Order: sequence, then C-alpha cells, then structure tokens
Amino acid sequence: RASAAASRSRSCAFSSRSRVASSLSCPSAAADTAADCTEAAGLEREKEVREAVEQEVLNDLADHPTVEYIKRVEDERTYYKEQYAEEVRRCKDLRVALEAKQRVIDKQERTMGTRTYTQTSLPRSATHSNTGRLSVGR
Repeated sequence: RASAAASRSRSCAFSSRSRVASSLSCPSAAADTAADCTEAAGLEREKEVREAVEQEVLNDLADHPTVEYIKRVEDERTYYKEQYAEEVRRCKDLRVALEAKQRVIDKQERTMGTRTYTQTSLPRSATHSNTGRLSVGR
C-alpha cells in the first residue's frame, strides 16, 4: 500500500497542472495540486472499497440456492435447445430422403406405365383422368 500511495503522489506531482503552476510561480496552484492528489487518492480508495463490496456480494449471491436453481434451469434450457436443433436437422434430413424416395417411386411408376400399358390400350375407366396412372376400384 505504501508503494501504491507513493506512486500516486508521484503521478500527481508530475501532473500537467503542477507543471503549469511551477512555470507560473503561483503558490496557490501548488495547494490546488496537493488537494487534487488527496482527492484522487480518496476516489481511488472509494473505488477499491466499492469493488471489494461488490465482489463480496457477488460471492454471497453465487452460493444462494435460488441462483443455483436458475443456473440449473439455464443449463437445461441450453440442453433442450441443442436437442431441438438436432431434431430439426434430423427431420429435414428425413424429409429430403422421403422426397428423394418418392421421386424414385414416381419415376419407376412412369417407366412401368409406359412399357406395360399405354393410355390408348386401356379402357378409359381404368386410368386416372389427369395422370394416366391406374385407378384402383374407382
């Protein structure tokens, strides 16, 4: 602490205000500089005390059961968000696979329909009116 106080007083002694005051040879400016140094030291001490109190309060709050519960809930939320994102990805992959399989089936049906049957060789009631596919029981 003694070295910190000495460094503060040295920094105050070399402030621009003291350099200007010494160049003007004004005795009241030196008193102002000492007051500024004392005020700066007081503000720094106040800042240190405030940080210590803040740290103590944070430590006390971190051990509180409600804070632990909130942390656990936030961790669960993160876990479920990750699970949801994985499920969305899996669903998209399955949808793409289903659409690809449906295209393969449609292509096979079209190929089978043109080789085995033609629209002109079947009675009109046996084909679907828009697609040319076979109708079952209609």
